[in-house]
Amino acid sequence: MYKTPFTVLSNSEAGLGAFVACQYDGSPVSGVSSNNKCYALPIALVQRLNQGAYHPSYNPLGTAGFSRSDMPDSQGHAVTWNSPALKQKPVSTQQCFDSDIARIPAGGIDWGSISVAYSGRPDQYKYHDAIYAGQVEDLRLSAKKLDVNELREETMRKAVAGTLRGKSKVPFTHIKKAGSFTKRSDTAYETHGSFNPSQWRLSFEVSNSTFGNSGGSFNGYKTGADKPSGDWVYYVGSNGQSFLSASIVHFSYGENQHYFLPWIEGDINGKILTSVRESIRQQVDEFFPIGTDIDVYVIKADEIDAEFDSLPWVDIIGSPENIAATFPDGVVGQWIPTIPDGTGKSYQLNKKAVSTSPTLYVTEDNGSTWIQTSSTIHPYANIRNVAPSAGNVELWCYEAKAKFTEAASLSKLLNMSSDVWSGNYSQPSLGNRLKESLIDKSGGADRDNPRGYYKLEYKNIGDIYISTRVEHQPKHTPITDLSPNTEAVKAIYSIVEKNGLMYFQLNGAELKYQYKEVLPVNSSILQAYSKGKLYHFVVGAFKGLVVQLLIDVTCIMEEKCYLNSEGEIVSFTTGNVIGIASSAKGSWGDDQTIPIISGENTKTDLNGNTVKVFCHHTLFPIGIAHNG
Repeated sequence: MYKTPFTVLSNSEAGLGAFVACQYDGSPVSGVSSNNKCYALPIALVQRLNQGAYHPSYNPLGTAGFSRSDMPDSQGHAVTWNSPALKQKPVSTQQCFDSDIARIPAGGIDWGSISVAYSGRPDQYKYHDAIYAGQVEDLRLSAKKLDVNELREETMRKAVAGTLRGKSKVPFTHIKKAGSFTKRSDTAYETHGSFNPSQWRLSFEVSNSTFGNSGGSFNGYKTGADKPSGDWVYYVGSNGQSFLSASIVHFSYGENQHYFLPWIEGDINGKILTSVRESIRQQVDEFFPIGTDIDVYVIKADEIDAEFDSLPWVDIIGSPENIAATFPDGVVGQWIPTIPDGTGKSYQLNKKAVSTSPTLYVTEDNGSTWIQTSSTIHPYANIRNVAPSAGNVELWCYEAKAKFTEAASLSKLLNMSSDVWSGNYSQPSLGNRLKESLIDKSGGADRDNPRGYYKLEYKNIGDIYISTRVEHQPKHTPITDLSPNTEAVKAIYSIVEKNGLMYFQLNGAELKYQYKEVLPVNSSILQAYSKGKLYHFVVGAFKGLVVQLLIDVTCIMEEKCYLNSEGEIVSFTTGNVIGIASSAKGSWGDDQTIPIISGENTKTDLNGNTVKVFCHHTLFPIGIAHNG
């Protein structure tokens, strides 16, 4: 059987893209087909690793090792890329496939194979001739008509348990010195509606700039929420101070000005000089006084082509200067933006680790020598509390799970649950993988939410879509019992149709806990109340109640409002709830509504924090939609 583009002689259907039963020259083969045709239905996409030697810079998908310095001509001996017995360090991808340098399948020995049982890899993928479940994408779908109610609940159980299939790519990070200059002025805050990509930026005068009048840019972004993960800009001064930013809007303009956009997590685009922006402006001048020589490094994370359900993840530790010197051509993995200096720090891993025992590669001399060791990861917070030396560069290798959802537009609604799920536990089998897939946060609480599901009190559903009007947002009962030591997520779930296939849709928001000052107030006198603040009524008819206000209001509270059975403050005039019962220690800032949007965005919660809101679909369809 041959695919028709190869059958170019006597086969009249050559080039049509179908499979036909024929000789290589296109002549028919009798007795093995119907009308000289056969049909193939793909059931899976299978990826494989390659036969070259594994190297984190030059061949991160390789499986074999390298030749030994003490037995350079022996095809029967091999060492890994970091070994002190390495015959020759590779400086290109080609050398990872050179049999004089690499121990690839040659000389009768199938290096990196199941039969030899040797691998140069540090992760869960070992051999080039093995098929691993984490590299297989199942294309099969049941043709049976499915009960959407049962399918919805079954899929949600799998989502919380973390057993839905996903796929992601692993990053490959390049760190380069972009240029240098001398700072010649204090830092100014600038804003204009025409600024691109954001309406604000910081700037200062420079001299001795190596950037020139380029007008170039690196990794522009609109808000803190838009910054690509793994991409940074790093400033290091001649005085030893350093500053981490996220974008250079312009390297240099007229060779004497430098513009940049510092990274502020969750920052919302706009012209207003916020307190956080002003604090960063002052910090830049504190770190880099006038006359400081500054080097600028750019950290850019691309992705390699392979896709995995189970990711061979690598986190990179070190200062950008040392990483650039150690891996001048880049390295597989994603940088953790915490600079080692020999003091104890918490390093938050970029992905949730499946195992708490990563493999570590450590160098103190920019890659001249390496030490391979192991360590432990905090099982709940997903961090390592360590004190690497300032000169260290480290690779932390561990298994992680891919995301199984992605941002998507609202689609035709087939069925919707009457429950809201919420969680923040650390275990992937109890919601952590779902949380990471939805809001890209890998930490977790040290205990499970004993409830998990909360009832919707209101939802407005049209014939085929959920209403997107703010006043129609689904409302739910208060979310309780979450551990406050890490962010959480909440979501409603439904089945939707897209291109004739059914997908699982999740609409929801991130939750952030905030410990807050509780203000004592008197419900029997005229007082001003501010949205989001916590109030403890110590005098008056509402004495003893702790509430969080949902609006700004000035009134005699007990004359203008009443308490309902849920302990909420309700306005006599409008009938709206204006205050909700809250813990005196703090709150999640949750307004008990589910934003209905397409894709991803941010909103401000009742505590004033910026949180992510989303509409996500499963990456893969969960069934075939049926009419009738």
